[in-house]
Amino acid sequence: MSAASAQRTFDSAKADSAELAKGLIPLEFKMLLPRKRFCFNVPWLIDNDSTLLLLKEKCPPAGIDSFNLSTHILLNEYFGGDCHVRFVHRLYLDTTHKAMIWRVYNIWGGCRAGGGERFVLMAPKPPAGYTVKIDEVMVDDYSTD
Repeated sequence: MSAASAQRTFDSAKADSAELAKGLIPLEFKMLLPRKRFCFNVPWLIDNDSTLLLLKEKCPPAGIDSFNLSTHILLNEYFGGDCHVRFVHRLYLDTTHKAMIWRVYNIWGGCRAGGGERFVLMAPKPPAGYTVKIDEVMVDDYSTD
């Protein structure tokens, strides 16, 4: 079977049910459209006035004007992959470990050339005392069956 007719089989519903079985609470989020692919010297966690100002000066995403720092945070990160990479995003609250987790499934697309994408995720502000983590899961999911 040629690469063009290969199927991608990543089952996001199955991944979601596995996370829910661990007791993680799914959270709603909004993706803001980045205007620049790369954003250097800006932290990945935007949760205070100084980091927000830096993001606005260097590489503001579309929709940044409606962002409210008192109720939300921004997560700003570039993820690499191949030229056909796909990404599936989930946001969870882990009450056991007191963490907010941005889980990014980085799904290989079957290409040997480099690629990637920058994402800016607007999330609800986590409860006091919680950490914020990015968990990138590499998925080798290119199937020729």
